[in-house]
Amino acid sequence: MSPPTGEESAVRPARLLTHTGIYFSSQVLLVVASLIAMPITTRLLPTDQYGLLSLVLASVSLLSIAGTAGFGETTLRLYAERRRRGAAALRSFCEAMLGGALVTSLVVASCVLVAAAWWGAEQPEYARCLRLAAALTVLNVGAGIARQIFRCQGRPLAYAASEVGGRFLTVVLSVVILVFFERTAVGAILAVTLGAAALFGARLADLWANGTVGRPRLSLSAFAVATRYGLPLSIAAASNFLLSFGDRFLIGRLLGLDAVASYSIPYDLADRFVEVLLTPIGLAVMPAFYESWAGAGREATSEFASRLLTSLLAIVIPLSALFLYFGDSVVTLLASERYAPAAALIPYLLPGLLLCGLNFIVVAGLTVEKRSVRVAAHVLGVAALNLVLNVLLIPRFGLPGAAVATTVAYAVLVAANFFAGRATLRLRPDWRIIAKATGAALLVVVVLRWIGPISSLRPLDLGVRGPFGAALAFASLWAIEPELRRSARLVWNR
Repeated sequence: MSPPTGEESAVRPARLLTHTGIYFSSQVLLVVASLIAMPITTRLLPTDQYGLLSLVLASVSLLSIAGTAGFGETTLRLYAERRRRGAAALRSFCEAMLGGALVTSLVVASCVLVAAAWWGAEQPEYARCLRLAAALTVLNVGAGIARQIFRCQGRPLAYAASEVGGRFLTVVLSVVILVFFERTAVGAILAVTLGAAALFGARLADLWANGTVGRPRLSLSAFAVATRYGLPLSIAAASNFLLSFGDRFLIGRLLGLDAVASYSIPYDLADRFVEVLLTPIGLAVMPAFYESWAGAGREATSEFASRLLTSLLAIVIPLSALFLYFGDSVVTLLASERYAPAAALIPYLLPGLLLCGLNFIVVAGLTVEKRSVRVAAHVLGVAALNLVLNVLLIPRFGLPGAAVATTVAYAVLVAANFFAGRATLRLRPDWRIIAKATGAALLVVVVLRWIGPISSLRPLDLGVRGPFGAALAFASLWAIEPELRRSARLVWNR
């Protein structure tokens, strides 16, 4: 059944631009915090300990997805519907979502503690990591539900302030613990756990103070709703995690922890690059998608999504060319010369991560109609494909094989979501603008190669030629594309 239509789109461009700007600023600060932390951890931790840290934090991500059990996805999707029923119904809904998620996360954490006790005698260091991982899982799940409520309330400042504050606190704690107490993966995970506790506490206090939640409570109907809608998406998120991080577990098994560290550095740097470009848009846009679908209908939402996809590609293509060009300098500068050879993996990884970052637009054709089972099936199938490709390619090609498997798998996922959702959300990107963006990217690379390095000092060379390349790309697009000029004026006026 088609959604109701209306004369006016529920998407308010000015409000969306404001929220996107706030999310973008916070994402830049989050990446800055990560880029501060990376040189510290890569230099203070031995390579095998950095590999162990990467595997444990990846495990925590999977455990947090399992602990959320669909309550986060349900909160985001159904918040607007519950709000129309009144303040009391909305408060009850938020309390039930938070309470249900905390219960399921405690169940997951209990299983992790059992595993830690099982492995304690044989691998005491890994068992210590798991005990911290159990606590970190519960804290991440609680903070995640609060994050979704902030997004739905249209409170990007509250979201950004808590997220950035928690991340920088974690960086400070990491420095203190690794420098003065324990230079192991356990010390780094302890810092992350303490930062997560502060983040969850701050968000919960905020929601309690403004009357959004009181006491988290259990509700069978909430479990039923989360199971029906959110659980398939939670399974999809877990499958997406395996798609993103399953290769690290196989690399650790087949090639060792040192290889995990060498793979994680370029992967994480490319992932941070994509986060800065695309995550703020996704945070601001998804609630707007659902509001537009409910209030304005199919055509208005399709037009909005098509223009957004075109604009994102026009921005991403030149900046991605810059990141590829300077990839070796970025890796060496942030992770030390020890990881310099790992920069060769970036060209294999970046296309897949960019596709992953853009998937939120493509998959909207399925999520607006609550076809969460189809979404889960796609991600589960592609995650299985990724594991098979890794098993086939890692023994023969090593780390480049794992990187190629990631990009191929994400390409298949985006294609599957596009063809399954195109009848609902008709994406029609403007290929003329995309071609101009590609031309601008090629121009930038040619000019930078012609100029060559301006200094033997990597920070100086990167700090001068990087911004110059970005300015050249956007100046080229500005000169040849009127739509970009109109959008820039709208942002400037706002």
